[in-house]
Amino acid sequence: MKPAAPHQAEVEKRVAAEIQRVDQASQHGVSDWMRDRIRTRVTEDVLRSYAEPLERESPALIRRLERGDWAAATALVDLQARRHDIKVIWRAPSAMPKGAAAYAHPEERSVHVPLIAGVEQLATVHHELGHVLAGPCTRTAPHHQLVEGGFSHCAFCETLAWRHALEDFAPEPFLTAYHAHAARALELNRKRCRMTTDALGLLDAFVDPKILTTVRAVRAAGGRRAYFAAKVEQWRKELKHA
Repeated sequence: MKPAAPHQAEVEKRVAAEIQRVDQASQHGVSDWMRDRIRTRVTEDVLRSYAEPLERESPALIRRLERGDWAAATALVDLQARRHDIKVIWRAPSAMPKGAAAYAHPEERSVHVPLIAGVEQLATVHHELGHVLAGPCTRTAPHHQLVEGGFSHCAFCETLAWRHALEDFAPEPFLTAYHAHAARALELNRKRCRMTTDALGLLDAFVDPKILTTVRAVRAAGGRRAYFAAKVEQWRKELKHA
């Protein structure tokens, strides 16, 4: 099932109201061109309304994290999740299912994650948010699922989720630590999951520390990118997947 776009219900409601307003004020109705313009403007307005609180409050929260105040992590994640229209269900680590530190339901735009007490747990939470941005596994090459203990694993999805975690969520001071944690997790996936050549190529490129140069460049350009789905296509082109 294809997941809904971020804040889709709110966008549709506001688009319908704006089209009705313009239609009532116009003698000629609302053309298809004008409908597209309205949808674009409303979508940008909605997404900006969720981005601005994050941009305003995250610097102070990140400074608290640098001082070891991990209580700030929950507030940061909640702001990031609201920006991307992701529902976060917080759970004590002891309440997570056996064999799962955290898990995501991309088709529902929701994640079940542990309370945060350190950088690796924060990275794990951001990794699950990354799964939502990456979308559900297609189960076709270069994806390949391994079902184990009631949970499915796909090395290609795992790599995409970690790259979203670094590009879209990781606080800048923790990028190197995030990458080291991600590389360890992906090496475990290399051992346990079957991978196509493309999936292996993406994993190999990501575990190389030089990928941080690319990650920082993408983060710097993030405000000018059309939206996150475009990045997956870019990554595939980098590795000649297109």
